[in-house]
Amino acid sequence: MNNLKISHIGIVTDNIEKYLQNSFIEKKSPILEDPNQHIKICYIDNLEIIQPTSEKSPVYAFLQKTKGGLHHICFEINDYSKLQTLINQKKIIPLSSPSPLFNDPTKTSLWALSKNKELLEFVYISAIRN
Repeated sequence: MNNLKISHIGIVTDNIEKYLQNSFIEKKSPILEDPNQHIKICYIDNLEIIQPTSEKSPVYAFLQKTKGGLHHICFEINDYSKLQTLINQKKIIPLSSPSPLFNDPTKTSLWALSKNKELLEFVYISAIRN
C-alpha cells in the first residue's frame, strides 16, 4: 500500500526525563501531558516516548509487565477508505474507535492488532474521513 508510511514507534518508559538523559539523540520535542490517557509523551525524531502518569493509563499494565520498551508502531495513511480496505484484507482487528489526537485535533487515531500480534496505531487527517 503505497500511501502508508511509518509515523513513529512508541516506546514506554517509567520516566521520560531519565530516558532522555540516556538517549544519544538530542533533537526532541517538549514533554506533553495528555490527561485523558493519563500519559506524558515526548518525541525524539520518529520515536514517541510514553510515560504513564497513573494506573488508569492504557500503557500502565504494559509497563508493569515488561518494565518498558517497544510498545507500538504507528502508520500514517492519507486515505481512510484505504485504511478500511487494509483492515479487511489483512484481517487487522480494530481495538478502538477512531478518535482525535489530543495534540493535533486535525488528525484521527485508530488502534488495532495485526495477525502477527503487533499493536498498531493508524493516524490520518480527520477531514479525509467522511
